[in-house]
Amino acid sequence: MTEQPGSSTPIEPAFLRFTGKIPVLLRAPMVGFFVMTVGVFAWQILARANVETSPSIPWSTPATAIVLWFYFQYLNGKGWPKVTSSARRISLRANRVDTRVLPMVVAASLIGLAFTISLHFLSLRIVELPPEALVFTPQGLNLPWWTLWISLIMASVVAGVCEEAGIRGYLQTPIEQKHGVVVAVLVSAAVFTAMHFNRELGIALALPIFISALWYGALTSAANSIVPMIFIHIALDIFLIGYHDLLKGPIPKHIGQTGIDLMFVVNAGGAAILGILLINLINRILKENRKSLA
Repeated sequence: MTEQPGSSTPIEPAFLRFTGKIPVLLRAPMVGFFVMTVGVFAWQILARANVETSPSIPWSTPATAIVLWFYFQYLNGKGWPKVTSSARRISLRANRVDTRVLPMVVAASLIGLAFTISLHFLSLRIVELPPEALVFTPQGLNLPWWTLWISLIMASVVAGVCEEAGIRGYLQTPIEQKHGVVVAVLVSAAVFTAMHFNRELGIALALPIFISALWYGALTSAANSIVPMIFIHIALDIFLIGYHDLLKGPIPKHIGQTGIDLMFVVNAGGAAILGILLINLINRILKENRKSLA
């Protein structure tokens, strides 16, 4: 901050005073979406240039990794302007997970990952989709397999880092500080679902995405860090893209064709058990962290 002449009292910059007047329920989603989009857009530019110039050499992957590292450092409070450094660091929430709750956070992450994958395949049994609806990569690209695989992994990393920084970081954190965990998690889940919604997938994936986004936000709040969700997000994207796009994995048959068979019951029951375990673990993490602050 600058100082008023003849006084040591810092003056808040005009742009901070202006943005501070916008209600956080409007400001946070806009800022979060912008934070996410900048990183994703940088990757898209580099990836397109790579495809157009030298598709056999995936140079955009290391280039993007460097850009992403510097961008993440900036979001975490590094660089100019110093007046926003603390606010950026707090908003990103890329804190180290407390070692006392780390085993529970790791367990919740793995259980949550399995829960979300179970929901994904369960939804495909309930709502019938055309095969092309589950193709996530652009069609018509004639790329060597190594470039395609490396690029898809990098795309998953970019999505994991940028979406978590924007949604669970810059969007959820300020809302949580102002309106509490429940409102913040609901808003972040709604925005996250809207970002991934399209007419082809419709309710088939919108509902499981929303349900999953609820525990994404809850775990972030309980662990006081977006770091676990970054790794979960990357792993989930790699699995889904790898299964549906690269491996062309089989899509489970709709229950309209098979009826409610044993696999459907096992899938639904497994998802329910994983969900209960996940809720219990997140509650335990939250209580343990609150205990340490008492």
